[in-house]
Formats: sequence, structure tokens, C-alpha cells
Amino acid sequence: MGTLAQNLRYAIRTLRNNPGFALVVVLTLALESAPTRPYFRRLFALLRPLPYREPGKLYHFGESRIQNDNSTNGAQASYPDYLDWKRTAKSVQSFAGYSGDAFTLSANGEPKNTFALQVTPNFFSTLECGRRSGAIF
Repeated sequence: MGTLAQNLRYAIRTLRNNPGFALVVVLTLALESAPTRPYFRRLFALLRPLPYREPGKLYHFGESRIQNDNSTNGAQASYPDYLDWKRTAKSVQSFAGYSGDAFTLSANGEPKNTFALQVTPNFFSTLECGRRSGAIF
């Protein structure tokens, strides 16, 4: 630790004696770190817990389906499947469904592609189910 403190004092003394060099060092560090800030912001957002009371009790159900080109389409299910699961589930307090798609939105200007979700009426109440267990389809 003594060597580290000695090196820091030497670095500060050197930068104080050469203000032009110190300015170049500070600007270089600022310009190099600025582009990485959005990436770290996204990373830290992923590391935070979900903003629900008990996120460990939320589940996502779906079925893998094979497409015509033999690729697998991840966890999806049809609306009739959702209704069957909702009707027959005994240990799940609440089921909600959602489906995402891209839409063309046009108003007062150029049309824009927008991603949106269609959700069942109880979607938000399922997310806020608190101490009960919920499932998102």
C-alpha cells in the first residue's frame, strides 16, 4: 500500500506540473469512456431484479414449434392452448397471455414500424399478483 500511495502522489505532482498534459489525459479518458456508458447502463438494468413483488413466482409457458425450414420457434402457444391451460390449471393463481408483432403506425408524417404487444385483459393484474403465483403465456 505504501508503494501505491507513493505512485499516486508522484502522478498527481506530475500532472499538476504539466497542466496541458493533464488536460489531454483527462480528455482522452473522457472520450474513451463515453461510448461505453450505454452498454454498462443496459448491463446494470439486466442485473437488477424484476420490478414485481415476487418475480420468482412468475412463469412463462409455451411450446416449441418446428417451422417449415426445420428451425425451432421458441416458447409460443396458440390462444386455444392458453384457454385450455387457464381452464385446467389447479396450482396457478392467474394466467395472462401476450403476443408481440410489428405494426406500421402513421400519423402526421412518415409511417413508422413499431413493435407492440397485444395482451389479455388480466395481464397487468397477473404481474401484480403479489404473494400469489402467476403465469404468463
